[in-house]
Amino acid sequence: MNINKSAKEDTVITEKSKIEDLRSSYFGEFEDGKLVLDPVEVAYLNEKEKISLEDTRRFFLDACDRIHNFELKFGVYRDIRDRGLHLKKGGKAADFLLYKRGNKPDQDPFNCMVDVYSERNSVDINHVLKRASKSENLRKKYLIALVDGEGDITYYLLREVNPSGTCEEPEDMEANGFILEERVLVEENGRELYEDFFYGKPFSHELYQVTPIEAHHLTIKEILSIDGDLGDLTSILDSPSTFHTKYKVYKDLRERGLIPKTGFKFGTHFRAYTEFEGIDNLSHAKFLVHALDTGKSVSSQQLSRTVRLTQNVRKRILFAIVPDDTGKIRYLEFKRVKL
Repeated sequence: MNINKSAKEDTVITEKSKIEDLRSSYFGEFEDGKLVLDPVEVAYLNEKEKISLEDTRRFFLDACDRIHNFELKFGVYRDIRDRGLHLKKGGKAADFLLYKRGNKPDQDPFNCMVDVYSERNSVDINHVLKRASKSENLRKKYLIALVDGEGDITYYLLREVNPSGTCEEPEDMEANGFILEERVLVEENGRELYEDFFYGKPFSHELYQVTPIEAHHLTIKEILSIDGDLGDLTSILDSPSTFHTKYKVYKDLRERGLIPKTGFKFGTHFRAYTEFEGIDNLSHAKFLVHALDTGKSVSSQQLSRTVRLTQNVRKRILFAIVPDDTGKIRYLEFKRVKL
């Protein structure tokens, strides 16, 4: 079947036999005895030689003018269709609505909401958090399809989580410390803070080092007294706003029963333990956590690196979104998945 129209408007099929053939494979929307095809569907059907475009170049150029990220959406649509899965346009809800394997759009509800991103895009964390929350309210999954410069696609499952643990905080303890260049050294009760609550680590004989963020937390809890100005130290290591954001997440994780430690070697702010039964029985950290102020974005390259590394070391990556006001910190998990 020849199609001589451009992609400036939807393609309408009126031939009865062709309508029946395409509808049996769940292409298009049936309206008033006609089948309306989206440009992405037309491009796919042209590739599969189900229909024939008289001017493919013109069609693709017009489609790109009309539809944002048309080339990316076409690539994702083709990839998912070629995997034997069905999907439909998502309208305002998402780029696509995806169905479980074996499910049919005219008989079954969709299973996933899918948005498409380029490797050149930054991912607006607030936006995808809203999408993930909406999908959860609908009892659906939320995926983003990240397309690289060669057209290869990586799929990520996003969901909001509430991490928790069983770790305890010290009470009725007093410790003294002093600043030594980039760290705080604890004298009295340093061993107890380390062995019983996993604050800091041994430094030298009878001295234990804690990070500035740990020291800040302990001073707020009125457990640690420090000789020197901790503010001067933190300003050397971080901008005030960055330290404030990271500390909010640190404090929240501690209050949730987790123990956050530096995640530097993993390229994140923290690694977080959900249980602690002593130094000699230390388990692996379950989470890697990266703190972000509300409204911030993550580059696709950073996202890809972080998620791949996290799964390679068998951990889960959480982005902690810190609100401008006193609202609660929300945690968004990214997980690479195969369809």
